[in-house]
Amino acid sequence: MEFHNLGKHCEFNGCKQLDFLPFNCTKCKHTFCMEHRTFSEHKCEKYDPQSESPKVISCPLCQKPLCSDKGTGEQINSIVEKHISDGCNIEQPNRVLTNRCTKKGCKKSELIQIKCKDCSQQFCISHRNPLDHQCKAKPNIEPFISHGPFRVPIKAK
Repeated sequence: MEFHNLGKHCEFNGCKQLDFLPFNCTKCKHTFCMEHRTFSEHKCEKYDPQSESPKVISCPLCQKPLCSDKGTGEQINSIVEKHISDGCNIEQPNRVLTNRCTKKGCKKSELIQIKCKDCSQQFCISHRNPLDHQCKAKPNIEPFISHGPFRVPIKAK
């Protein structure tokens, strides 16, 4: 057997599963499998929930950090409810719409500025191509047919 020292056996009483990615308990320093990795699952004797540091949670509406006292899920819910009932300030950031598309009827705006090199107007990703925004700067642009990702010029008859 080539890999006889690969992996560790779970030290939980009655498990002894061979795990190739074992977990080491930070309190009792024993090795456990995925199923017994938590303090509660392997009944860690050195774990004291009262000695744990408080958890910092954030309000789901205003994103303000809220501190809980080593709480359970129910205590955390009550802290958030109290914060909201005490007058949570729901402030939406003032979004400045910059880099707005100038094509008539389009209301999109982009994070970066996309200017047409021919007419120097600003457009969104959808209308950046001169053919897509009926660019007035060069009327001699050849019409095309789209074949998948390729654009094939249409020859005049």
